[in-house]
Amino acid sequence: MKARTQSMPGAPPRTELAAALAACRSSYLGVAVFTGILNILYLTGSFFMLQVYDRVLPSRSIPTLVALCVLAVTLYGFQAVLDIVRNRVLIRIAGGLAETLDRRVYELVVKLPLRAPTMGGFEPVRDLDQIRSFMSGGGPAALFDLPWMPLYLGICYIFHPMLGLTATIGAIILVIITTITEFKIR
Repeated sequence: MKARTQSMPGAPPRTELAAALAACRSSYLGVAVFTGILNILYLTGSFFMLQVYDRVLPSRSIPTLVALCVLAVTLYGFQAVLDIVRNRVLIRIAGGLAETLDRRVYELVVKLPLRAPTMGGFEPVRDLDQIRSFMSGGGPAALFDLPWMPLYLGICYIFHPMLGLTATIGAIILVIITTITEFKIR
């Protein structure tokens, strides 16, 4: 799938995969918006508990507790709906990407045994399937969630410096473990 497509004059030639991904740019912008809203909604539980400790426990107000519970359940419902919609959009993007590249992959499957008899004839199909699986899985969602990590660490530091330090150390440990795993797998 390393065939080149025509691009704008003066621009470096792009692969067909890059061109297909560029065609999905507006869809990814929508996924980024959904991810931003979801990451704000992920704070629902933390703010709920803060309000319970700050308002409900000192006043022993049952109506306030009920109102906070209804609000939290509603926000969790919106979070669930947005997460489902985001996952469906990612699945559709992956399906559209696979559909765009299917014809080229078919041509490769037909011509590849003639050019490279020792290579498996269905290698391009497996490659496209792996790309589609990644694009419809949790990978892109995790990439969209990654820029929000500094915000969450900042919020942890606002709550208490030791909590922020603990969260930062935990994040660093996760990055180190992920990096070591990546090198070991290679």
